[in-house]
Amino acid sequence: MEFTLHRVDLLHGQAMAKGTLCILPAGKKKTQKVAVGDDSGTLTVFYMKKGEVQTEWKSPALGREISTVVLQSAKDKLFVGCGQSIHGFTRKGKEFVKIKTNLTETINHIFVDENMIWTGGEYIMNIYDQCKDFGFVMVKDRINDLTCAPIAPGDILSAIIACQDKFLRVYAGEKLYHELSVEGPGSSLGFYGTPPMEKEIKKPNESVTLMYGTEQGTVGLTSIDAKAMKRIAGITDRQQRPGMSGPGAGTRR
Repeated sequence: MEFTLHRVDLLHGQAMAKGTLCILPAGKKKTQKVAVGDDSGTLTVFYMKKGEVQTEWKSPALGREISTVVLQSAKDKLFVGCGQSIHGFTRKGKEFVKIKTNLTETINHIFVDENMIWTGGEYIMNIYDQCKDFGFVMVKDRINDLTCAPIAPGDILSAIIACQDKFLRVYAGEKLYHELSVEGPGSSLGFYGTPPMEKEIKKPNESVTLMYGTEQGTVGLTSIDAKAMKRIAGITDRQQRPGMSGPGAGTRR
């Protein structure tokens, strides 16, 4: 099957980093809106109307390049990582919170659930409760992605981190809870199906099904619960590497 793809430029801005684009939940008018942050430090929310881009609102320049944009779990509030600061905006564009952290690393990853915020820098994960320090972890290798899910017993979510040393790690607060060796450095994390925090009915001790991607092009599926973390499926990229032939040419590592 072949597809013909066409490029459509929706918005021109400055350079944009990975993880700085976010889709907002559809509002009362069923209009789908998109939030994007760029290296000028500006957060822009836009939507399409009759085939044309309409800007809903823009934030003032936040002083540093935007490194991550996320939605609060199961909510429609936007949180932005900008240097060592965290900014929160309503879907209407009002800045309702600003946290100046004492971090030395740039905030590259954020996850927000109610009053709890998890941030990931290059090697350090920090946890905040009601904008105050709650804990931190010096991770064993570089943090490539971060998300959270209900895994360990208790009311606080567990953090799941994809690391450069080919491990996925789960932390319950500051404690290492699970770790799983995968095919390569993890580059991306996501949930298979409805994210566990958005399920209306949550079964006790229900496992979380997590997808991960690696730098080698492998996509894997893991099952995680309070007792164990295991790999249950995977897809390997069989692209041939340029300039190679023979039995090993079919697998890119």
